Amino acid sequence: MNLSKPFLRLSTILCSVVALGLISLAAGAPPEEIVSANFEEGLAAAIEHPAPIYSKAARQFKLQGRVEITAFVDKGGMVTETIVVVGNPLLAEMAKEAVGKWRFKPFTGDDGRPAKAMVHVRFDLKPPPRTAPDAK
Repeated sequence: MNLSKPFLRLSTILCSVVALGLISLAAGAPPEEIVSANFEEGLAAAIEHPAPIYSKAARQFKLQGRVEITAFVDKGGMVTETIVVVGNPLLAEMAKEAVGKWRFKPFTGDDGRPAKAMVHVRFDLKPPPRTAPDAK
């Protein structure tokens, strides 16, 4: 059976969500609600969202393409974990580093109380334009 990489990555994300719930159950607490936010909702809730910084290798190879990341956000709006869903490994590493610095307005659950969130983020990356060397 040949499973595609996106399916395996989605399985990893789902396992992470299930594991969070099982840890809560093992601790004797009811599982915490985890809000799911799509790209537009996540971007609207982002207070700080620095863009990825192109690495020297990515510039050298003129890499470009889409990177999709799932970010797990705590009740205070801080990113606690990131998982690459799809993307070139070099571009994905740049995107993960940037998303790790993102800050969000706290998400709220159905009961109106602060909740953890799973936010889907995507970047369509292309190398920055080359700048001319300073003339002296």
